[in-house]
Amino acid sequence: MKERPRVADQYYSKALDQYFPTRLDVLLYAHDGRGLGHAGRTIGIGMAIRRLYPDLRVLFVSGAAISQSLIGRSGLDWIKLPSYASRIKDGVSSGVNGPANFYKSVLGQHRARMLAQIVESFRPKVILADHSPLGKREELIPALERSEPLDTKWVLGLRAVIGNPKNFWSDRTRQVFESFYHSIFWYGDPAVLGSSHMDRIEQHFGRRPKPMGYVSRLYETRQLLNPADRSLTGTISLPWLSRESRRFVQTLKQAIARRPSGECWNIFINNNDFPDVKRLFSDLPNVRVEPVGEAYAQTLLNSKMAIIYGGYNSLMDAAAAEIPAIVVMREMKDNEQDEHIRQLLCHTPRSMIMVEESQSDADGLEDAVTSLLSRGCTPVGMNIKGSEAAARKISDMI
Repeated sequence: MKERPRVADQYYSKALDQYFPTRLDVLLYAHDGRGLGHAGRTIGIGMAIRRLYPDLRVLFVSGAAISQSLIGRSGLDWIKLPSYASRIKDGVSSGVNGPANFYKSVLGQHRARMLAQIVESFRPKVILADHSPLGKREELIPALERSEPLDTKWVLGLRAVIGNPKNFWSDRTRQVFESFYHSIFWYGDPAVLGSSHMDRIEQHFGRRPKPMGYVSRLYETRQLLNPADRSLTGTISLPWLSRESRRFVQTLKQAIARRPSGECWNIFINNNDFPDVKRLFSDLPNVRVEPVGEAYAQTLLNSKMAIIYGGYNSLMDAAAAEIPAIVVMREMKDNEQDEHIRQLLCHTPRSMIMVEESQSDADGLEDAVTSLLSRGCTPVGMNIKGSEAAARKISDMI
């Protein structure tokens, strides 16, 4: 029997007399964050790739434990890294031992080796890294170096407003980008934010970012769900609680308790704080408390309004659901969220009311709820199809 010739990046099956690709087309990376932004954006793009290009081979990799709930029924496959953890003190985030109980630097070394091995094994054609060219604690550096012989194209994906996170605007970050990266995707809408954010990115990295539009995971998810019925009054998302947040939750309960008993509210909370929050609202039969999970998307689509914190992912969820939102602002040293919200308010003033977490009171929250419920559901008037645009750009690169 004649031997089949070897074909680069192909596996030959004798049983089927057929060649199969061995390289991964797209690897999507998001480092762990306190909220859902990094993982949510990247998963949304992965969902768009699966929907628009079902024959492409795509994997998502992250240590964010919430990822499986965000992926839901979309069919996006993923690799779980051991998770980081952090705590907030005086508005500043600092690392602590994660669930595997490794010291953060030791965990970083393990994750760096894992990522390098993943790149070596799957040999992806395109790698999309969210937020940082170096990865969390520079964990992408070995993978970047190992990918050089593979002709892999690295792409950096950046949220609409970067803010001033530690080390992002450093010489080290710029040098790594210049050495390894092919292009930058910017997940914002110039019609809303103008060009100043893209100008700053270009000035630092020496490359003009490509505007994709806002990336909304819910925009992708809603195509797999039932149509919105608006049977619920509101959805409340509490991704993580600080000391000030716990006071805010008490205030929130007081405001809801004053509302008509016929209203229906759903609160989604992280697993760690779920028992305490569920106990707090146990005497309000019109409030349902559950851990963050797959049900969140459908619940939000069925709501007339939302109460959310000001993270990118939460804002885009409300935009995709086409409902107004009370946006709660934390006091953080990095003012990225505050800057973003104020610019969105100028563009879509009827879509949101901003409240300061530390200064909120029950009267003000109740008035804000009444105001938003009177506005009804309206489109926000900005481009939230960034997941589709990024998927098409990645396909073109492949």
